[in-house]
Amino acid sequence: MAGALLIIILGVTALLANRDTVIERIFVFFPDRELLASPTQFGLEFEDVSFQTTDGVTLHGWFVPGPGEITWLWFHGNAGNISHRLENLLLVHQRLGVNVLLFDYRGYGRSSGRPSEKGTYRDAEAALMYLRSRPDIDSGKIVFFGRSVGCAVAVELATRHEPYGLILESPFTSLADMAKRA
Repeated sequence: MAGALLIIILGVTALLANRDTVIERIFVFFPDRELLASPTQFGLEFEDVSFQTTDGVTLHGWFVPGPGEITWLWFHGNAGNISHRLENLLLVHQRLGVNVLLFDYRGYGRSSGRPSEKGTYRDAEAALMYLRSRPDIDSGKIVFFGRSVGCAVAVELATRHEPYGLILESPFTSLADMAKRA
């Protein structure tokens, strides 16, 4: 009996110590590793790119060049991966003519690692640094575009790096409110 109680106490302690990660995995992040398609299937030219975060995670994305000078840094929502955003990518590319970097957070698609809130902020920083390292990009004309969970990522990055523009589509009021919807 005492042994079982000790195991329960240790289990609860471990859960509480890692509660943010456990809660995130259960209620926030729903990554999909399998890419269902690529921009090629939608008639888009693109570069398959990868870059590193400061904590050594390798991120994967697609850079779609456009005829304009503006570049969108796209932060997607909490489920799926970049292949689930191809129809939207096509519309943005056709209607706005912007360059687009659409990448997967850690643990999504071909990106290594495991999803976490802090990790998405590191991922955003790495994506921005990647874009700024490209000689074909005007680093002063990068727009942060966030959708759903990506809104929080875009806003957090904007508190540290001033974007050319900030677009938030379907933002949420708090993590607690979002968890209630799950």
